Amino acid sequence: MERGLVGCLALLALATGCSGNEATPNGQTASERKSDRSSELRRPLHLPSVTPGAACPGTAGGLPSPDVAIALGSGPAYPVLGFEGDHVPPSPKAVVPLYADERKGSVYWHKPLWAVDPAYDGPVLIRGAGLDPPQPMRFGYDERQLRELEFPAEKSKSWRYGPSFTIVPGPGCYAFQVDGTNFSKVIVFQAARA
Repeated sequence: MERGLVGCLALLALATGCSGNEATPNGQTASERKSDRSSELRRPLHLPSVTPGAACPGTAGGLPSPDVAIALGSGPAYPVLGFEGDHVPPSPKAVVPLYADERKGSVYWHKPLWAVDPAYDGPVLIRGAGLDPPQPMRFGYDERQLRELEFPAEKSKSWRYGPSFTIVPGPGCYAFQVDGTNFSKVIVFQAARA
């Protein structure tokens, strides 16, 4: 639980832009170090295209850890999106439910958990967009809408967790691009009103 709290606080610090400008031995400030690290993760987005009205090519899921619920993708960073009937690992056709009580204004604030395998201790950058229909995807933290999420590097022998919100305008086919120092993965999911 303590590591989860540390991860949440680190996410909060990144989301709020809090970073002291203390100088390091090489003369870089904390802000400059974060910028360097972020730029190495900021690869071009390579999201699939989906023909309007075609089936959403959802990413298969499973149980990557006994401590993690059903998650999508092959890792090392997984979204745990909260599927209907989540006692069964989702097939590529699994649908993320959008509940009426998640709606704020004109968008849904769906609450996934991000889980990072302890085998990877580097930073993670998460971005995304709607594929069909083409529409924006944002991320929420502390009532704010962000264009991306970034989890800091952290050496740990246990899983790292990062709670957040995925903000979508409504039903559709969506994709995350998840980038780390040695991987870039695309995770596709469908969302529908519950």
